[in-house]
Amino acid sequence: MNIAEVIINTEVRSLDRVYHYVVPENIEAAVGMRVSVPFGFGNRTEIGYIVGFTESSPFENLKAIKKLIDKEPIISEKGIELARYLRRTCLCPMSEAFKLLLPPRVNFKFEKIVSLCDGDADGLTLSQKKIYDTLKAIGGTAEYKKLLESCGLKSSAALTALKNKGLVSVTEKAVGGNKEKIRKRVSLAVSKEEAAQAEGLGKAMQKVLDLLMEYDSMLLSELIDFANCSATSVKALESRGLVITEDVAVLRSPIKADIKEKESLPPTDEQKNAIDTLKKAIDFGEKSEYLLFGVTGSGKTEVFLQAVDYCISRGKNAIVLVPEISLTPQMTRRFAERFGGKVAVLHSGLSLGERYDEWNRIRHGEVNVAVGARSAISASTAASCCAMRSRSAAVPIMSAAASSVVAAEAVAAGICISTSSAFCSCSIRADTASDSSSAGTCERVISTTPIFCSVRRKSSASPLKSTKLYLVISVTIFRLLC
Repeated sequence: MNIAEVIINTEVRSLDRVYHYVVPENIEAAVGMRVSVPFGFGNRTEIGYIVGFTESSPFENLKAIKKLIDKEPIISEKGIELARYLRRTCLCPMSEAFKLLLPPRVNFKFEKIVSLCDGDADGLTLSQKKIYDTLKAIGGTAEYKKLLESCGLKSSAALTALKNKGLVSVTEKAVGGNKEKIRKRVSLAVSKEEAAQAEGLGKAMQKVLDLLMEYDSMLLSELIDFANCSATSVKALESRGLVITEDVAVLRSPIKADIKEKESLPPTDEQKNAIDTLKKAIDFGEKSEYLLFGVTGSGKTEVFLQAVDYCISRGKNAIVLVPEISLTPQMTRRFAERFGGKVAVLHSGLSLGERYDEWNRIRHGEVNVAVGARSAISASTAASCCAMRSRSAAVPIMSAAASSVVAAEAVAAGICISTSSAFCSCSIRADTASDSSSAGTCERVISTTPIFCSVRRKSSASPLKSTKLYLVISVTIFRLLC
């Protein structure tokens, strides 16, 4: 018997543990998928995350999984390990840790829907008749709790009695959750020659056919706008078998479509030295932090771009972290000009739909570079779900924020580059003025400015450990306040 280990999506700490459910033979479940399961004495439907499988269980009379919610895993095994680490160190439920690795509102809730059925309504009690008449007056369907409230009933006994008599049925419906944006697309159902020979068409219908013969297919909203017609004309053509309408997912991208790709610039001697140093580290798989020093306009971003380009050529991917959301657009534009549609953006300033679509693009391996603030770190766990399974396990993290560099190192292995002014000033003083009180915080400093030399300096204390402790304490305090 195949048994799944499931974490219930709940914030209640007493329920934050692994539950065993039988996997039916007709369900092909995998680690990282979400499932709907019966939970509790009332067998209410809850969402759960599969975190593992076992062949035996110490419990008897196990319940079975109702159905799969996802067609493929949405959380990788590394993501599950990270969630366990966060639960252990930040004292949060594991389901709350999962939310950090997923786009907002990806989960939904199940609501009970009451529907009226045909049957003999004689011999009902006052409460039962009140529910029956209310359902009949509002169209035959209502949400379970709202129906009881509108009837002024605190107990569900009368509703249960109606269900047992077959006068009503109770079903569950998924509500909420972030989904793909679905639009109607219209295309020709016949050849262009047959469409050109169609007769008996009105002016609007003919205009629709002319547009489809020119562009093959169009979104329904665009077609109506260009043809200056209504949806009735399109439905008339569909009823005659000339066009077909289908649902398609539309990408909500924060990157403007008018960005043109640009070639890389020839590096200066100082840039080439920095790039070559990073290339060697990438080739040997070093896990180090690099401080890239250079005055404004010295070409630090070009070093980022060429280092990321080299990562991609080696079959790897990159996360570019910026210190704040306001700097994301200009950095995104630079990377989009270099890598085109292979760039995704992740930060809290995007709409919920944009964040969901960008996360999906990363998960399906459609991009090589993720640009964003600290929340973009979760791109590494999204990418490792399925799209990057064949790629190198080490995901290079190219950062433009000193604090984010260390935070990123606590999550994913890779090469970190920082251009933080705080780290720069500290390192410059230590290297030029020999100030022993301002020890460098990076092991390596790479310069893009001719008057400074490349140096190597170890810090007296590990900034990684102290920053990880700071992050854990901050998250813990935040959770207590909430």
